[in-house]
Amino acid sequence: MGKGKKNKKKKSVVWFYLGNIILGVIIIIVAAFIAMYMFCNVHDVQVVGSKYYDPIEIEEYVLTGKYKNNAVYVTFDNALHPKKNIPFVESAKVKMTSYDKVEIKVKEKSMMGFMAVADGTFAYFNDEGEVVEVSDRILDDILPVSGVVLESAEVGQHVAIDEKQLNNMLNIIKVLRKNNVAVTSGNFDEAGNFGVFSGAVYINFGNGSDIDEKVKRLNYILPKLVDMSGILHLEDWSTQDTDIVFEKTTE
Repeated sequence: MGKGKKNKKKKSVVWFYLGNIILGVIIIIVAAFIAMYMFCNVHDVQVVGSKYYDPIEIEEYVLTGKYKNNAVYVTFDNALHPKKNIPFVESAKVKMTSYDKVEIKVKEKSMMGFMAVADGTFAYFNDEGEVVEVSDRILDDILPVSGVVLESAEVGQHVAIDEKQLNNMLNIIKVLRKNNVAVTSGNFDEAGNFGVFSGAVYINFGNGSDIDEKVKRLNYILPKLVDMSGILHLEDWSTQDTDIVFEKTTE
C-alpha cells in the first residue's frame, strides 16, 4: 500500500473518531438542556437578608425573564446580569441550592436616617452623610430627622445642609449607637442644633460639644424618665458644670 493511501486512511479514522466525539458532546449538551428544562423548575425560593421587602416582592424584582421559573436559568442569568436599581438594596445574589430550589441573598443599603425633601420624597443617608436612596416610602427601622426640609437630594451626593450641622448630626447618631441608646427620631431646632427624641423625652445636645460624655450619662438617666415627657437639657453640660436639668412637660 502506498504512503499516500496510508495517510488518507489515517486521516479518515481521525475524522471518524473526532466526528463521533463532537456528536457525543452535542448529544450530551442537548440532553442536559432537556433535563434542565424538564426537571429544574423552581418550586421553592428562600429569601434571606431582607427587612424592607416581603419575600414575594424580592422574587418579583430578581426572578425575571422568559425562563424565570427555571432554577439553572435564573442562577446563571443573575450571575451574568445582576439586578440593579432595587430600592434600598445594594445587591441580590441568586444561588441554586437544589435542582428545584434557589436562594436569594439580599444585602440592603446601609442607612443611618432620612430627611424630607421639598418634592414630597425622602432622602435616606448613610453614616458618611451621603444620600443612598430617594424614595416616597418611609421605612420604620430608619431614624426620621425633622426640622429641616431639603430643597433637593441626589443619590451619591451629601445631604444638602450646612456642613457643620451635618457633621454634628452624624456624630451624635454614631455616639448614640455606640452606647446603645435607643432613640425614636432626630430634630434640628431653629438655631440649627441637633437633638433627639427618646419616646416623649427630647434630648437637647446644644452645639454638639462633649457628645461622648453627654451620651454616656443617658443610659443612667433615661430609665428614670420612663412614662414622662419633657426636655432633657444637656446643652450646658460640661466637665466643669455637670448639672443636668429635666424640664418636665406640664399637663
